[in-house]
Amino acid sequence: MNRLIVGIIQGLTEFLPVSSSGHLVVAQNLLEVNKPGIGFEILLHVATLTAIFIYFWRDIIKLFRREKFLKHPIFYLFVASIPAGVVGILLNEKIEGLFETVHYVKYFFLVNSLILFTLFITKRKKEKTINLKIAFLIGIAQALAIIPGISRSGSTITMALLLGVNEREAFSFSFLLSIPAILGAAFLKAGEVEALNISGYVLPFFAALLSGLLALFILKRITINNKIQYFGFYTLCLALLLIIFV
Repeated sequence: MNRLIVGIIQGLTEFLPVSSSGHLVVAQNLLEVNKPGIGFEILLHVATLTAIFIYFWRDIIKLFRREKFLKHPIFYLFVASIPAGVVGILLNEKIEGLFETVHYVKYFFLVNSLILFTLFITKRKKEKTINLKIAFLIGIAQALAIIPGISRSGSTITMALLLGVNEREAFSFSFLLSIPAILGAAFLKAGEVEALNISGYVLPFFAALLSGLLALFILKRITINNKIQYFGFYTLCLALLLIIFV
């Protein structure tokens, strides 16, 4: 049951702009949900990656169209992945320490709300397509979201929208960008994996996969309707509850 709960939390909150890592920290510390082992954590990464491949298979195929190298979408994804890659490698151990307690996470939930709320108060720029500069700035937003409590999808989609990228392209680019990010996170932990009993992880895997697909469907509709910023009220309320009672 513990693994199933973690699988559902991971699937839903990995894609919604509310921070899956932050919710897992809260679940572990307040709901007495056991911290998943490294092997199980990687399995959940595989589940969420599978959800992305299923949902975005058309967009992934389009990545392999012929384009000039410096204007190729794969090159943009590579450039956007650099900031998170550098931060993840250099600060991995320090960031891991933030996953042990809600003391810091509750304040990072506030930061997440502020990021989303910028869409309420900032005038959108003239619509643009993603270029090298925009891709790199989105990558910086993704690097910030390595911190538990700050959502990767929320940060990257918000940055894209603020820079003038249309809602559909912002949504698609954000999750295509998550592929190397999730693969990188799994790779960093792969060396710590011991023997894994797959039979006990089938149900949590599909729970994460199916809840992830549901979250993608919901978030796409919300993003296209320009309502993603309203998730900021959720993380604001969560942050205030944690600050007051924890």
